[in-house]
Amino acid sequence: RGVVFIQIYCVVAVMAIFNFCVFFDTFVQHPSIFAVTRAANEFLPFVLLHMVLLLHSAVVKTPKHQPFHALVMAVRIMAAVIGVTAV
Repeated sequence: RGVVFIQIYCVVAVMAIFNFCVFFDTFVQHPSIFAVTRAANEFLPFVLLHMVLLLHSAVVKTPKHQPFHALVMAVRIMAAVIGVTAV
């Protein structure tokens, strides 16, 4: 189950960087504050998901003690939400 989530994190991170590239190209063609904020909003999930991948490289199993268990579960939900909004 953990391997599936790592693959989901990777796919969502790739979608986030693709969206960032699209909005960055929009900024280059039509410079505006709105285009910069859209590009930054698309880059943030990329950074967050790479921090999650770093976390999972150190923590192999889901912790059983609170609040660490809740944090790992919240990250999984966050990745699912980011994945749905990135499509």
